[in-house]
Amino acid sequence: MLKYLDPDDLPVGWKDLCVSLDSDIQQLVDDGIVKNFHVEQLKEKFGTLRLYFSADSGYSETERLIDDYTHVSAWTCAKCGAFPADKETAGWIYPLCCRCAPENAKDLPPFEPQRQVEIWLPDGSTRVETYDTSSVVARIAQRKT
Repeated sequence: MLKYLDPDDLPVGWKDLCVSLDSDIQQLVDDGIVKNFHVEQLKEKFGTLRLYFSADSGYSETERLIDDYTHVSAWTCAKCGAFPADKETAGWIYPLCCRCAPENAKDLPPFEPQRQVEIWLPDGSTRVETYDTSSVVARIAQRKT
């Protein structure tokens, strides 16, 4: 049973992704990094997992974790959970593997675990960080139900 996330309104293929994210959130709570975590909204939007939350502490650590899972969800088949998905439906955007995709599905670009993210700083300036989601992919695979 998941403590924080209820994936019933999400694509069935993202169940393992949600189980792993829920476990990682619980670890942040257990480690005392995040206090009073509450899910405000969990949904699929533009073919990716979206999680909006509130917390009394550990906001940046939680946001980074959720951003990693959002990135991975864009390449996780929404129907069967295969990773990496290599197709995307037209119209309503869903990542799908070649087994689940309709004939008219478009190719997705290859999954890249590392990506550049622009971080806005309090003084209005920005810096670019490299995010690596390899560990998230490994944890999901390890926790598969």
